Amino acid sequence: RERGRGALEEAAFGDALGRILTFAGHDVHREFYVNDYGRQIALFGQSVAARIDQLHGRDTPVPEDGYQGDYVTEIAQALDGEGLEGEALAHRAQTLMLERMKADLERFRVRFDAFFSEASLHESGQVLAGIERLLAAGDAYEQDGAVWFRTTAYGDEKDRVLRRADGTTTYIAPD
Repeated sequence: RERGRGALEEAAFGDALGRILTFAGHDVHREFYVNDYGRQIALFGQSVAARIDQLHGRDTPVPEDGYQGDYVTEIAQALDGEGLEGEALAHRAQTLMLERMKADLERFRVRFDAFFSEASLHESGQVLAGIERLLAAGDAYEQDGAVWFRTTAYGDEKDRVLRRADGTTTYIAPD
């Protein structure tokens, strides 16, 4: 799947399931989880910045783990000339990407009652509070400066990092 588009396919599936449950008499709340925080957003911004540079003939590579799809170039074209850099560029690019996704969802006739921001979990302190609860319950532990989720206790092949030694949280921490 092209990065950034898998969510649309999953949304269509979720909407179909929601419609079936609604038809069966259940009260359904449809919520879209927006990944708008951390490394992935920074990487998205760096990918867009590289494409903007390329539009101007500069040989700037997209980061190795960066976003490669044509949609990144389209967003770069839309943002070219705005003079944004770094975090401001990443935020604006993410906003445009979400607008594109909402338009695609509308064409699919998929609707959501709410769009929930991952960043709001971090800003409110809920992610760190959740990690603390896992530590207190014994479902997480500290090792080598990092906090690990004891997922092997639930059948996973290895434990997963929640908070790196540098203090940043991983992708699964807010989940």
